[in-house]
Amino acid sequence: MDDTHSDFSRHNDEGARLSELHSLDILDSPREEYFDRYTRLVSKVFNTPIALISLVDEYRQWNKSSAGTETREIPLEFSICVHALKHGYLEVSDTLEDSFFRHHKAVTSSPHIRFYAGVVLRGPGGQPIGTLCISDTQPRALNEVERSWLVAFGNIVEEQIHLKAQLLDVRHQASRINQRDARTGLPDETLFGETLDNLIHLAKSESYHLVVLHLRMNNLDEISRLYGRENRNIILKCLADRLTAPDIGILAAGNMDLDRFCAVISIYSLRELFSVIKPIINKLNNAIDLNGHTIRPNIDVGISVSPR
Repeated sequence: MDDTHSDFSRHNDEGARLSELHSLDILDSPREEYFDRYTRLVSKVFNTPIALISLVDEYRQWNKSSAGTETREIPLEFSICVHALKHGYLEVSDTLEDSFFRHHKAVTSSPHIRFYAGVVLRGPGGQPIGTLCISDTQPRALNEVERSWLVAFGNIVEEQIHLKAQLLDVRHQASRINQRDARTGLPDETLFGETLDNLIHLAKSESYHLVVLHLRMNNLDEISRLYGRENRNIILKCLADRLTAPDIGILAAGNMDLDRFCAVISIYSLRELFSVIKPIINKLNNAIDLNGHTIRPNIDVGISVSPR
């Protein structure tokens, strides 16, 4: 193992790294053939039982694509890829001969990795987000030509991730033109802001208060990990439908971010505030049946009032 790999602390700017990773909206997405074909090819070219395209978030290593294993995610204490993020390339020829990795959980327990080589994948902004890696249960070493091949394959996978990000950005821009969130159909932050400005202007000439509910779904990441991104979007649409139901008394609602909504209600007295808000929050927190699974949203609410 190269001496440059002796520092295994987390990345210097972990916040920026995670921000770029999450902005790609690739975590917990379905398997895609144009990624799978590269892991299959890499596994065959290097004759290794396992090849992965891994992404590393704050809690886990999640595999976008894999050959030789069906495991989609592992805790970070079982991840070797997390230790590669500060380096462009990490190779461990024999983990049992390495003073650090001989004690690693991926070595001392299943899958009992003896050889690892991984090239770091970077997002469009240059932050390390994961690896293209190969591993084996037998020690081995790559020669310089083989290392150059692995780096070349990594560059191809990285380009595919960048292309996917560009397509996502185009879709978001198209959604912005419509000024509605593509997942929920609710007004986006800009359109909601314009509607709120108009409502505030009207309220100034009337005798009622406007209350803005700032809503955040705390367990959305957990739902995405457990049930996948498509089911996550079904949950978001269900919440949007609840916010716009005619019996809930909301004047306007909008989608501020993936897990954040805003809603506007009117009250004539501040004494009514909690009696009006409580049934809305209760309705939003009602259990959702998702293909036989009972999902309970965990909604936090902040409140702002105009005029004060």
